[in-house]
Amino acid sequence: TFDPKFVAHGDGPSLFHVFPAPRTTCVWMRRQNSRLTWTHVASLWRKSTLRKSTEASEVARASAESSFTGLRSSLQSVSEQARDEAREPSLPVCLRHYTAVRGTPAAIDGDLNKDPWTSVPWSEPFLEIRGADAPPATQPRAGQKTRVKMAWDEDFLYVAAMMHYEVGDEIVAKCAVRNSSMSHTDSNFGVFVDPGGFCHGYKEFAINALNTVWDLLLTRPFSDGGGNALDGEAGPWDGRSCRTATRVLKGSLHDASRPSSWCCEIALAHTDTLAHLPCPVSMPAVGSSWRVNFSRVEEEGRVKWAWSPQVVWSPAAQRYVGQSNMHLPDAYGYVVFADESGNLAGGLPASCWQDPQQRVRLAAASLYYSAKTLKHETGEDPTSLEELLAAKLVDTTSIKGLRISVGNSKGFAFKVTDAAWTAVINSERLLKVKAMDSSAQLVVVQGQFRESQSEAQKLKQQVDDLTLELLTLKGKPTQNVVAASFHQWCLEEEDFSAFRSTDHLDGPAFQLGPYKGIKLRFWPYWDVVKQQCSVKVIAPLGTEMIFKLYVNNDCQRGHLKPGVEYSAFNCFFEAPDLATTSLWLELD
Repeated sequence: TFDPKFVAHGDGPSLFHVFPAPRTTCVWMRRQNSRLTWTHVASLWRKSTLRKSTEASEVARASAESSFTGLRSSLQSVSEQARDEAREPSLPVCLRHYTAVRGTPAAIDGDLNKDPWTSVPWSEPFLEIRGADAPPATQPRAGQKTRVKMAWDEDFLYVAAMMHYEVGDEIVAKCAVRNSSMSHTDSNFGVFVDPGGFCHGYKEFAINALNTVWDLLLTRPFSDGGGNALDGEAGPWDGRSCRTATRVLKGSLHDASRPSSWCCEIALAHTDTLAHLPCPVSMPAVGSSWRVNFSRVEEEGRVKWAWSPQVVWSPAAQRYVGQSNMHLPDAYGYVVFADESGNLAGGLPASCWQDPQQRVRLAAASLYYSAKTLKHETGEDPTSLEELLAAKLVDTTSIKGLRISVGNSKGFAFKVTDAAWTAVINSERLLKVKAMDSSAQLVVVQGQFRESQSEAQKLKQQVDDLTLELLTLKGKPTQNVVAASFHQWCLEEEDFSAFRSTDHLDGPAFQLGPYKGIKLRFWPYWDVVKQQCSVKVIAPLGTEMIFKLYVNNDCQRGHLKPGVEYSAFNCFFEAPDLATTSLWLELD
């Protein structure tokens, strides 16, 4: 797709450099999400294009310096603008995920010293539910650690959890009747599963140390008017296919005088988990994933710890903020289903897994919170994205580069699209994501390519114009000095054929910025075997400066330090075209 005069080479799997062969104007491009985006433009001119001149006035030199500085600033401005406009935003929140291997416990009896539990790793320790936004004193201490393990087979998702208590902490277990609310009375462990990521029809499962179970089906989050009852049914939903067991491993219930711990083993039936969802979801398979989270509640609900902190977009704070609310399913982490060896399909390691939908999901959720805030402030649903942007309620990073449309026939609805996925979220937080068909993807990619191509042409023209102006300026006589911080020594059509390795040339003394009496010493054939030349930078005793030294277009950085008799620094380069050699010294 590029002009044949361009030369390109790769630098790893994601970074490419493209530059025109006739001059060294360099355009950097990054390949992200199967698209090329312009991320940096810089002009690197050939130092050998300058020509030595013996007569010029200080006025001309000052004028050249000023113009050069202005052009350099312009190039930098173009570079920064291109980089800012094309940067692919990184996701502002990091959701935890756990790889569940395929395996079946012999029995659900609370014994975690059996297969598959002995061969699968523990999760990261739980954090305060608000994550980094929680006061440090509320984070669990080392003696209050909570961790989980997961496994799966064709019938169940298996969960094992271990809860530790310090002296002064008490395992409280009072509820003995199934589906008695224990969130504000007992120490309990909770499982939250949203297999389709819909934020509707997700399941909550809580258990205390007495093996008392409390399970819920949330038609939608409580803040969206949800509840634990199916439409048309008077009583709450109850999933009866799960199996559970608990054990107190250290200490005893209701005893805070010594350290204690308890564990639970849970088998959640897929038939229960996948029931009553807004759309059908397939049984788990190697490589698929569900949205999950886990909680631990202590001290009558005053202490809440979670595996993946509940962090969502806050329009008021203009950042992602941790919330003390487990009913934010868009903030749940992931369980990734792997085979018996912990690998994905084709033997791919599970560490390579990423949710390809996460970007559109995150953008849709952030727009949901923005619209809810607008509704709260004005009493009206948004009718356009511009309305939310004007109110400064939007996470502009998460939506950058995405196509967004707004509907409001019943409440509001956002449609968020990237090159491969479309997410739709409504005012009740129902979130659905589907893959775009190939023809729709092609239209999007073609549009992105045309936009990138047009932007590239504009940037290329800007750089070419500035480079031409710079070359014109540098062609003016400036007494061998382009600016106070530059010096060039040109050796044109010199015959070095009779030079030995010890033979050298000394350039004239010059001033470089505040430094006076600077000299360059050049050995054309310093090392014949390695085909290297050598340049020494020499300065009066006590001089210290940091510089860049070019031989033609090869560059090295140096640090001139005070010496005993004089300051000096040696640089070695590949032997240049000795017919025309340009030495260029520049303050760094």
